[in-house]
Amino acid sequence: MKKIFTLFVMSFFALSTFAELAYNTTLTQNDFNNASTVVEKADGQIIEWDADDAAVRCGGTDRGAFSGPAWNWDDKYFVVKLANGVPNKLTFQYVGYFATTQTNVSVKESANGSDWSDLWNTTSNASNWTEVSQTLHADTRYLRFCFHGNFSASFKDIKVTEKILLGTPNPDTLDFGTVKVDDVVEAQAFSIGWTNLTATVTSSDAHFTVSPAEFGAIGLATQKDTILVGFNTNAAGSFSGTITIEGRGKSAIVAVSGVVEKYNQTITWNPTQSYNWNDAIAPATASSNLAVSYEISDPTVLKFENGAFVKLHAGSVTVTAKQAGNYKYNAAANVAKTFTIVGPATSAQETMTIAYGAQETWHGYDLSTYAVGTHTLTYTTTNAQGGVHTITLTLTVTKQNTVVLTQNLEFCEGDSAEYRGVWYKEAGTHQLNIAGATCDTTITVVVTVNETIDIETEIAEMAGETISFDEDGWLVRGETAVVARAYTTSKADTADLWFIRYSQTAKGCDDIHKLIVEVEILDPVELEKEIEVCEGDSAEYRGVYYSEAGEYPVLFEGAARDTMVNVIVIVNEPSYNQEYETVLAGDIINLPDGEWFINETPVTGEYQTLRSDTAGLVFVQYGQTEKGCEAITALYVTVTPNYEAIDNISVDAKAEKFFRNGVLYIRRGEQIFTAAGDRVE
Repeated sequence: MKKIFTLFVMSFFALSTFAELAYNTTLTQNDFNNASTVVEKADGQIIEWDADDAAVRCGGTDRGAFSGPAWNWDDKYFVVKLANGVPNKLTFQYVGYFATTQTNVSVKESANGSDWSDLWNTTSNASNWTEVSQTLHADTRYLRFCFHGNFSASFKDIKVTEKILLGTPNPDTLDFGTVKVDDVVEAQAFSIGWTNLTATVTSSDAHFTVSPAEFGAIGLATQKDTILVGFNTNAAGSFSGTITIEGRGKSAIVAVSGVVEKYNQTITWNPTQSYNWNDAIAPATASSNLAVSYEISDPTVLKFENGAFVKLHAGSVTVTAKQAGNYKYNAAANVAKTFTIVGPATSAQETMTIAYGAQETWHGYDLSTYAVGTHTLTYTTTNAQGGVHTITLTLTVTKQNTVVLTQNLEFCEGDSAEYRGVWYKEAGTHQLNIAGATCDTTITVVVTVNETIDIETEIAEMAGETISFDEDGWLVRGETAVVARAYTTSKADTADLWFIRYSQTAKGCDDIHKLIVEVEILDPVELEKEIEVCEGDSAEYRGVYYSEAGEYPVLFEGAARDTMVNVIVIVNEPSYNQEYETVLAGDIINLPDGEWFINETPVTGEYQTLRSDTAGLVFVQYGQTEKGCEAITALYVTVTPNYEAIDNISVDAKAEKFFRNGVLYIRRGEQIFTAAGDRVE
């Protein structure tokens, strides 16, 4: 029976993970009554909470009381399950009353709740509360408090402390020494022991990395982990920091340090002392393979761009090669070189034909002295790059009776030009020989025909759309100028719409652009317009008056698009209401709210009927319906003479007669009547 009970408690506990006895807390009555904390109690025995002592009593009904019938020697025990973790010490107090030395009080411990080992026991009586402290095994999860005897024992202040340990790192200092930027450095390691905790590993400096960043577990004891520390060498400098291990209130640190140095570099450059214009100047190189920059003493002689030297002018120049370094390399020592740039040798060919004896010169040469024939002359100067520039002239001296000329003609396509009586229309070179009295003349006529532009474009647009132009000068149908570079089409444009712009090319020829627009008309827009009028009235909509109910389709023509409006006319009826009432002469009629009229006289509130009203009264009230139409209410009142009142007045001895303004009145009580019997207010 006891074994079955234990299995049931363990199964129940597997479903409840929040009620085991927490560490560093004292067992309470709630814990005692919680089947997930006290998971087993001896069957058939007195195991109960003693509220007076805040303790668990095993046997009897009080301290020292006889525990049961016929000297019950069965074990009286209860089992406490501990929370997940690693236990350290058990402390509690007990009192016990025993009959013989065969009686004892004990505590056993177990990792699984079924295999028990002795932790503590005593056979000594304790009439006063006695404190006990015992060290527990690391894997203990169950405690069995037991009294064996025929009296009783009680336990209180039951508390278990938790063991949480974080050891000292070994080693506690890591030095990575001195390395170079981007070197791959082997990670260093330290080990650290722990018990019953989870810990995080962090670095105070990003140049030192840790792996793993977390370790440990709750419930494990006497463990050891190895942490790898890496050194990030992506930047130069002297670095130091700490690796911090923290978990469950425990912490430890490892000091880390390391130095990262940059590499040195050198510039190699061996230019020659002189360079011809077409010689390439090899650039300098850095041992780091980083780009080299240059400081040039005379930027008008030489420049460096796109990775190469470019010669600009002859001269001497000093060039200093530099490499400033980067995150990985120190700056290199500058290398300065001086060399000479020899300018390019250029040449040009010229021709000239003159008549013998012509007074012409050419770069200091007097050409009038040269005989008929062909002559070669040279002239040396300096070109733009400072080099030697040689000009060679081929001089042809002809007889005086022949003059050679060139005439250029230029006109637009479709035009023509006249020169010395000859009309030219096509481009080309033409020879014109003119015979003179003293000499002949040969003229080479060079004709250039410039292009004219005539472009025609067709587009389609919907009526009402706006056409935008990029330039001024456009004419609508060749007549009216387009305003603000925009034109809005209309239905009138469907027949014929075109634009034209006249201008000239850079050569002064016609530049004509024509835009032909096909304008399409959109279908009419269909709308509805609802109009309400009162019967007998009419309402106006866009110049048309409507008085009868119905639907009237109306077409409105627009400049760009027509609109078809379906006019729906609703005729609202007026309201005429008649009411009837009969009263006695002298009665007061209480009129409904509002202004009433009797014989076109306005009346409000109450109306005092008179004997003279027996001919009949009609009250009329004018208003409007909810739709704003005429609403007339007529109240027809029939007034009958009040003979009884007249008789009463005439025979009443108490009636008082008096005259006012020559008129006879009769007072009866608080009421006043005329001699005709009309009551007066």
